[in-house]
Amino acid sequence: NMNYIPDLGERAKTTKARIPQLKFFYVNATCEKLRTLGYQIVCFPSGYFLTGKIHGAIYPHPEWLNEFERGLFEITALASDTGDSQDARGPFEAQRRRILCALDHLADTHAGDRPVFVFAHIVCPHPPFLFYASGKPRKTNTPYQHSDGSEWLASGEGTVRDYRQRYVDQLKFMNVKLKTTIDAILLRSKRPTIIILQGDHGPGSMLDYESAANTNMPERLSILSAYYFPDKQYDLLYDKITPVNTFRVIFRQYFGEAIGRIRDKNYFSAWGTPFYFVDVTDAMDSWEGTPRAIETGEARTP
Repeated sequence: NMNYIPDLGERAKTTKARIPQLKFFYVNATCEKLRTLGYQIVCFPSGYFLTGKIHGAIYPHPEWLNEFERGLFEITALASDTGDSQDARGPFEAQRRRILCALDHLADTHAGDRPVFVFAHIVCPHPPFLFYASGKPRKTNTPYQHSDGSEWLASGEGTVRDYRQRYVDQLKFMNVKLKTTIDAILLRSKRPTIIILQGDHGPGSMLDYESAANTNMPERLSILSAYYFPDKQYDLLYDKITPVNTFRVIFRQYFGEAIGRIRDKNYFSAWGTPFYFVDVTDAMDSWEGTPRAIETGEARTP
């Protein structure tokens, strides 16, 4: 939406409901503006309810299991991924297929003459950790879940060290797949193409979902934000750009919009209170003085 989530009032600060988040994503400023410019909006299923649907979009590939269907699976014997066989009906294999489908077919949408905006939220290297670095399926010990950080650790799936190793494995796998995907997009596109490769957040090995003080903000909020512009003009980009300014730059540079940059800030909200925002911009330089850093021995000593 090219802006921060607005203040929804005092009542919203105590609610657990995520309906406003769904609405902000479903009808978002970027897609609405592009639609008026003649763009077709294409959305790949993510498997995550907040980023699964966009107003007026087409969906080139079917959703294997939505979150309701996964919920049903989780009360059956198919909920685990620990056996020797891979059940193609289960939520783990469905998520693997969803990730691979997006990576393998993103380029398909660029072969026509009409301008398109393609959105793909690929939930990887985010947990669940489904791939080894080679791309081979990785087994898990707990039922299917998207939980990250403190919730992943509380599930019993592993330690901080396990989390980091599995995250890096999936990152290595994604690096290889993304190179192939990006090459295919550039090869098959009939029109000049902009590519944005952007994380929605960083790793969660030191994330506490309910505590800003105990969260490693540089780890969680530092993201990959990589751009390909067809004219190679990157003057409006800068090292600490955050997602709030990404499409402000693009609309200004390529569509002549009189839209300026706004201040890059970082906010944290606990999982239980998604609209109670804490400005943590100043915590992005270091986390070494937090209770969690001291407790885990990751604080830097004099």
